[in-house]
Amino acid sequence: MKADYLKVIFFLVLLIILQSCTTSLRISVLQPADINMPHHFEKLAVVHRHKPSQENILTSVLDGILSGGVGLLTDKEAGKSCLNGLKDALLKTPRYIITEPAGLDLRGTGTGVFAAPLSWEQIEKICIENGAEALIVLEVFDTKSVLSFTTGTRKVTNKEGVSTDVIEQVANLRMMVTAGWRIYDYQNKRIVDEFRGESYLDFGGRGTTQQLATAALINGRDAINKAAFNAGSVYGYRISPQWVWVHREYYTKGSPSLKIAGRMARTQDWDAAREIWLKLSRSQDKKIARRSTHNMAIGYEVAGQLEEALEWSKKSYTQFNNKKSLRHSHQIRARISDNERLKQQMQ
Repeated sequence: MKADYLKVIFFLVLLIILQSCTTSLRISVLQPADINMPHHFEKLAVVHRHKPSQENILTSVLDGILSGGVGLLTDKEAGKSCLNGLKDALLKTPRYIITEPAGLDLRGTGTGVFAAPLSWEQIEKICIENGAEALIVLEVFDTKSVLSFTTGTRKVTNKEGVSTDVIEQVANLRMMVTAGWRIYDYQNKRIVDEFRGESYLDFGGRGTTQQLATAALINGRDAINKAAFNAGSVYGYRISPQWVWVHREYYTKGSPSLKIAGRMARTQDWDAAREIWLKLSRSQDKKIARRSTHNMAIGYEVAGQLEEALEWSKKSYTQFNNKKSLRHSHQIRARISDNERLKQQMQ
């Protein structure tokens, strides 16, 4: 039992030492969309149709009551927030130009069920008037909220500096959004995508009683609008390339030259850092050579030269058994594959 305990301590210490030898790095990467959109799409018109038609109002109200929804009026406002989330995501991509037609009053079921598709006459009129090649419609929008409680503790220190554990209630509010979308290609008269997805956001509040914990929660109206905005963003990621942050690690310790190269990398002088790492990768000291070879792969990835980055990662793993480089080689292969998809999507 004591030997097992000592092993755990040893590995924890080793992990801390290894982590202290590296520096974390964030790289901005353009990630492909989940689906390929037609190449002739440039300008997209986005509209909502989640409000119930006259014959669907009663059904919509009953559906909201039975499902624990936040209410018809709140759903209307949140539906607009959902559309804003989509527009925000699409505007961040270099792929599309977005327009939102004014004065439209398109109606659907007002529930989590799709209505019949819009007529091609309606779609063509909207697209031509707005100079758009396609129409994206929020056809389905439904919300649900669930409130639950757990018991937790927190430390409170009195004037004398004595700490005690105080029991408190934790309110957990989960806002769930169901959003359904259609993308109409009016020129070819086909529905490019029909997608219905669920997303949620969690919010928390704490207090000595359940009432105080609930009072500490975000305003319900703000909570559902944030969840709706998030649902729109999620769909934006499905249909458009997006910039995301990825994390990498490179070595900055092991020799004076590695430290100097590390400082160069921190100041974005990657070319100079790579020159040092290249020399160090031929070092007779295997530890320095292993770390510098791995760093060469990171340096080439930052420069956007992914094939070179992959070769250096493979070299670092095969010659020095560097597990970090094995993981990095998988990441680079995924990026190379993603770039092939991006070329198709960005044409």
